[in-house]
Amino acid sequence: MRAGIENPDISRNRPFFGFNGSTALDDTLMLKHHPIPKNKPLLGARLQLLIFIVILAGLLATYTIAPKGAQRGPMVGAIPGMGEYIQFDSTQKESMKAALSGFWVYDGPGAASLPMQGRVRLELKKNGIIWEVRNYALRLPSGDTARFTHVMHSYILPYGVRRKHRTEIVCDSRVLRQVMFMPHDTCYGESQVDGVRSFERGESTLTTESMCLAPYGNRPLKDFFPPGAIDYIDSIRLDACPRGMDFAVFAQKAVADDLKRMTVDTRRREDVRAIVDRYYAPIFRMAFPRENTAGKRQSANLTLSIDAGGEVVQARLSGFHLIIAQWETRLISSAKSWQFPKSNAAATVRCPVEW
Repeated sequence: MRAGIENPDISRNRPFFGFNGSTALDDTLMLKHHPIPKNKPLLGARLQLLIFIVILAGLLATYTIAPKGAQRGPMVGAIPGMGEYIQFDSTQKESMKAALSGFWVYDGPGAASLPMQGRVRLELKKNGIIWEVRNYALRLPSGDTARFTHVMHSYILPYGVRRKHRTEIVCDSRVLRQVMFMPHDTCYGESQVDGVRSFERGESTLTTESMCLAPYGNRPLKDFFPPGAIDYIDSIRLDACPRGMDFAVFAQKAVADDLKRMTVDTRRREDVRAIVDRYYAPIFRMAFPRENTAGKRQSANLTLSIDAGGEVVQARLSGFHLIIAQWETRLISSAKSWQFPKSNAAATVRCPVEW
């Protein structure tokens, strides 16, 4: 799959939040090979230089040249298990964009087994442009609710389908601009971010990122997006978000801050495990979805050493089966930022986790 999606030429199309655009992908660099003259001596500065150029051209021809700043697509191994696809031709790519297009809504528990509600409004245009607003309401351990809104302007280019699962349409994607709303803060997220996004088109549904969306129907389009949400994309008065900020980062911090204000008489093992199972493990699964491990289940025994203040001072893994070695580092690093209620003593607890 080739990433390297250039920004479509987009312009505001009032009265609704629509865009007209076109896209262009870079072509493979065409290099001319110069034949080596026959019946000539194999020595000589000019001939040696010519041989060097031919070899260099052969090496370069095996690569697709992408625009500056773009990441290569998954077919060069960016994501494990992404190598077996049936690729679309140019006509199929356009027909797939049309098949996915429409106004789609989701109102449900969200993409992870967290105590939260998710509300998604997604407009996917026939040229691949996406406008998307996600609202999350996370119920915290104390009973309070933390709210997070994510507005994205992005673009997709269908690439192909899995040979073993031909209803899944895999696309190169690029987040053009994004804005995040958090309590007492609104900020810009990273722009021009390349990635991969999958869709499944049912008879009357669109599934993406574990969410099954339904058609918006014939309701007034002026009520589709929350008032003013899309317009924040064009604001130039916002500060940049902390690097890597997304809902998973926000949710983990919200849970940790909520638990930091609590105190328990005794730190019971079952209470620690319940917090991990209900909050921290689902948030970790959201941050590092199973798709990044070729769809294979991961599991481990995570041993947490928690001080009296509720902070994790040490995290160790045992009995784990990780497809990617870096996941051990990721899980331990995440666990060391977890917070639990204060107590009268330290404790060590082992928590089986899987994702």
